[in-house]
This record gives sequence, C-alpha cells and structure tokens, in this order.
Amino acid sequence: MTGRTITVSDHALIRYLERVKGFDLDAVRDEIADAVGPLAGNGATKCSVDGTTFILDGWKVLTIVEGRSPQASKVHGSAKMGRSVRMRS
Repeated sequence: MTGRTITVSDHALIRYLERVKGFDLDAVRDEIADAVGPLAGNGATKCSVDGTTFILDGWKVLTIVEGRSPQASKVHGSAKMGRSVRMRS
C-alpha cells in the first residue's frame, strides 16, 4: 500500500446506496418534503420533526441535523414522519 487513503464523494455514496444497496431515495425525498412542507409554506427556516431538525431556505431543505432545535417549529398531525432521516455530508 502507498499510504494513500481513498476518498468517496457524496455523489458516489448516494449512487452506491441507490444502485447497489437498493435504497429508494426518491421515496426518502418525498418523506422529507411531506414532513416539512407545511412549515416551509409558513416561512419557517427551521423545523423539528420526530427529534430531527430540518434547516430550510424557502421551499428548499438545506440540511438535516440530529436533535431538536429549541427555536425550531414543530410539525403536528399527519405531516409527522414515521421515522427519522439522517443525512451526513
């Protein structure tokens, strides 16, 4: 070994999860959109769903962090997600 370490890009990781592991990322994307959509429409920049905080810019989810932010709005009712989704960059 040459002492070098391979780096895997986020793009390659996502494609691997989709194509090799069989993850339905469109379904996960829809789940996130359904969960935060009601608050994005009200101008929220953060919202917390089932213990996960979503950071928003208008109608776009920019990132997702573990844990509930004290300043985040909370989604209630049918917009709640059935499970938490974690994404790491």
